[in-house]
Amino acid sequence: HNDFEEVVFSEYPVIGEIKKEFMKCGAVFAQMSGSGSSVYGFFTSQDAAQHACNIYHGQYRTFLTPPHFQPE
Repeated sequence: HNDFEEVVFSEYPVIGEIKKEFMKCGAVFAQMSGSGSSVYGFFTSQDAAQHACNIYHGQYRTFLTPPHFQPE
């Protein structure tokens, strides 16, 4: 849980929309980091993660990183 999300989303609704879009794209979890420098999501599918990344490519700095662990 990030306590800053409510405050930041009310002032900058686009950040909340990015989080919602990640969830629509299939993220099993999405959250704003810290005080809002980024939004990240965890995906179980490479295709879903790539799709979410592609939506914002060119509009924001986007990064797709490989998993560093395998969920059980």
